[in-house]
Amino acid sequence: MLLLWILCAVTLLLVLLCLIRIQILVALGGPATVLSLRIGPLRFQILPARERPGRKEEKEEPPKEERPRRRRVPGPADIRDALRTLPGPLRRALRRILRGIRIRPLSLDVAFGGREDPAGAAERYGYAHAAVWTLMPRLEGILDIPDPWIDLSLDMDAPGDAVRGEIGVSARIGTLLAASAGVGTAVLGWIVRTARRGRQSAARERTENDGHGEDRAAGRPDAGHHGQGP
Repeated sequence: MLLLWILCAVTLLLVLLCLIRIQILVALGGPATVLSLRIGPLRFQILPARERPGRKEEKEEPPKEERPRRRRVPGPADIRDALRTLPGPLRRALRRILRGIRIRPLSLDVAFGGREDPAGAAERYGYAHAAVWTLMPRLEGILDIPDPWIDLSLDMDAPGDAVRGEIGVSARIGTLLAASAGVGTAVLGWIVRTARRGRQSAARERTENDGHGEDRAAGRPDAGHHGQGP
């Protein structure tokens, strides 16, 4: 009975872990672009990096000399095997990830400054407007974008363009694990088959070299019989 309760608790923890979202959040418009990573309720700032006070400088150790290892380069058979077996799992993983990606928030305020070049600002504004109206419907058909907000404007008094807002891209841990498992299984199988073909090729080369050595030894005249009479 205790083992059953433990299995239920572990299963519940795994389900809750797979439901947690990993989010990358980009904040624009401040003194510097802020890039942060959010895992559930935890948030970590990546850029700009926070300085750690009192950090000691580590002494650089001289690099150790490593002997170059001979690595086998995939041959034509390995490339044909990869082209035959990997595209399917990669497509399925990509579809799974795209279905699980959520873009929220998507809030952008883009102002094109035209004080120095009004015609250029108007041209950039037109291109950006056309790109938004062309790409956003397609993106909303592929990704989950609940509340998009993109505001484009012309500011003839501003010296340059300005972008303010936030963009967040998130996906559940379970979705990423499932997609990674599908691709990882296919890639691992390809690596195993490639290594097996490499071992078989090396064994054939050793066999051929041993055979050539025996042939040369058999065809070499015996030095002890030279100069002897009948």
